[in-house]
Amino acid sequence: MNEFCNREAIPVVINGLTLYCEKFKAISSVELHEQPTVDGVAQITNRFRKTMKFTFTGRIYNNTDAPFSLLTVFNSMGSFSDFEISYRGMKIEKCVITNFTIEDKNEDFVYVSVIVSSPHYVSQDE
Repeated sequence: MNEFCNREAIPVVINGLTLYCEKFKAISSVELHEQPTVDGVAQITNRFRKTMKFTFTGRIYNNTDAPFSLLTVFNSMGSFSDFEISYRGMKIEKCVITNFTIEDKNEDFVYVSVIVSSPHYVSQDE
């Protein structure tokens, strides 16, 4: 396989947890508010950008600290504290964890998917 088709997992620190990311997805949308005009035509009267959602899917190496680390992530979901993520030259600020799944297949690592939301724009990591 050539270099173009092969890439190693990228380590990403998500709220103190190192995830070796194999798949990344970003979703953003805009909410539109419409009102009908006298002519019966819809007119956009307001719009706002919703929070961006980022999905990081990969592995966490299953060492003795893994269960504690995963518990820390779970406990942080209910808090109001936010954090920053750097991924492939992007800086994502004010992140909060909104969802995660963990799957242990009795291997040297556990499979994890973490969804974080951020109300801020993505900037270039320095």
